[in-house]
Amino acid sequence: MFVSKMIKWGETLRKFFKDILTGKDNQTYDMGRLLWVQGAISYCIIAFFAVYKGQHWDPIAFGSGFAAILAAGGAALKIKESTEPNKNGDDSNTLNNGK
Repeated sequence: MFVSKMIKWGETLRKFFKDILTGKDNQTYDMGRLLWVQGAISYCIIAFFAVYKGQHWDPIAFGSGFAAILAAGGAALKIKESTEPNKNGDDSNTLNNGK
C-alpha cells in the first residue's frame, strides 16, 4: 500500500515538473523555463548556505532579489511566447505568424 502511494506521488510530481518546464504543447522542454527554475533554486540554496555559515542575511534584500528573478523570468516567457509550438502541432503562432 505504501509503495503504491509513493509511486502515485512520484507520477504526480513528474507530471508537475513536466508541466512547468515544457511549452504550451506540454512536450517541448523550454530552456527559458528550465534556466528560470534553476536560477530560483540556486538563489535559495546560496541564501540558505549563507545562513548556515553564519553570514549576514537580509530578508528584504533576499526578497527583492528573488522577486527580480521571478519577474525577469515571467517577462522573458511573455516575450518568447509567440515562438512556442501549439498543442495540435500547428506552428502558425511561430515568428512571423507562419507567413
